[in-house]
Amino acid sequence: MKAAIYHRVSTEDQNQTTARETLLEEARRRGLEVTDVIEETGSGALNNRPGLLRLMELVRQRKIKAIVVWALDRFGRNSIDILTNIEEVRRYGCTFIALQEHMELRPEGDATANLLLGIMASFAQHERDRIRARTREGMKRVRLHGSKSGKSIGRQYKFVKLLSRDHDKVEALRKEGKGTRRIAAELGCSRKEVRNVLARIG
Repeated sequence: MKAAIYHRVSTEDQNQTTARETLLEEARRRGLEVTDVIEETGSGALNNRPGLLRLMELVRQRKIKAIVVWALDRFGRNSIDILTNIEEVRRYGCTFIALQEHMELRPEGDATANLLLGIMASFAQHERDRIRARTREGMKRVRLHGSKSGKSIGRQYKFVKLLSRDHDKVEALRKEGKGTRRIAAELGCSRKEVRNVLARIG
């Protein structure tokens, strides 16, 4: 079975060589054929992870059937991101293995895998709720106090292009029953962008 190893270090004191050797050894022990070793350095809180993007492209192209990572928190910025990535990996028939958590999530799933994903989904939902709460509070402050520039608040939005990390916000607001106009207003983007995101989400 073809597999890829992915590892991200966020601080200079982490030994990338040791992690690579451990991941390769674990892959061999499982009888996996490692075709890609992807490593990168950077903060998981930022959207500067070309290595992870390349890994997910291998998954979508079905060039690998397994992914081995050092730890779960290396596979996304937050619980929402991690859960979304894992669900996509499994949807494309790929097994996800995290060494630190002794986790192996196969595409077909089992009782343990479904339990773990259920727990992760709960954390992700909690995080979505916090994002919505912060968004509402931010909008409320803007309506009460106006913009920093002192300009009037209303429909004079500076529309910005939605980033990939905003897609979860769009989905969460949609599930609340809000229409494209309201979602666009809350996220400061155009209705066309919201419709495009909703079309991709399905």
